[in-house]
Amino acid sequence: MRVICIIPARGGSTRIKDKNIADLGGHPLIAWTIRDALSSNLIDRVIVSTNSKKIKDISIEYGAEVVDRPDFLSEDDSKMEDAVKYTIEKLKENSDLIVLLQCTTPFRNKGDIDKGIIKLNQDNADSLFFATEFDKFIWTREHDSINYDFKDRPRTQDKKWEIVELGNYIIKPEVLYKFNNRLGGKITHLLVDKISEIDIDNEYDLALARLFVEKCGVIK
Repeated sequence: MRVICIIPARGGSTRIKDKNIADLGGHPLIAWTIRDALSSNLIDRVIVSTNSKKIKDISIEYGAEVVDRPDFLSEDDSKMEDAVKYTIEKLKENSDLIVLLQCTTPFRNKGDIDKGIIKLNQDNADSLFFATEFDKFIWTREHDSINYDFKDRPRTQDKKWEIVELGNYIIKPEVLYKFNNRLGGKITHLLVDKISEIDIDNEYDLALARLFVEKCGVIK
């Protein structure tokens, strides 16, 4: 089984300047994801897709290959799936599975990627997403309870909670091309630790991630 990892990382972020290479624990943000991918026992190639020379140079420094992404696939409304397909075609890569990791979700437990690959195969699935349990009661703004009956409130420890999709995926290439989507066919998921929920989208998220690294001593 041949497995490649693609890390989409375009330049030009607006909420945080140079977000994908912002410092986190003494390393550029993207380095955390590159190191996770390189530590996998099942991934054969690790490729960063980017339109940024800064991101390209840092990615190569940390051991990844790079495919230059054209500007028309690097706009705010560009679909990640189109960039992934472009990368595959540039590489002329014939793989069995694509691991798609977003560098804005830097906290993964060692071994989670390989667990996801194994689970996809065990479940005979076509795609998989990483997930955590969402252990909160949800309401609409019109005051309708969504995921529980407020008239018969369950104990939190007894409720079967919904799950939250995170920014890490595994997919068969033929499914990506058929649906032009990172998920399709028979879908399964891998439950991971709550810390994996941290998704760096704004300055608050980055500050939270830095605080976690500082207080908990997370290193790669």
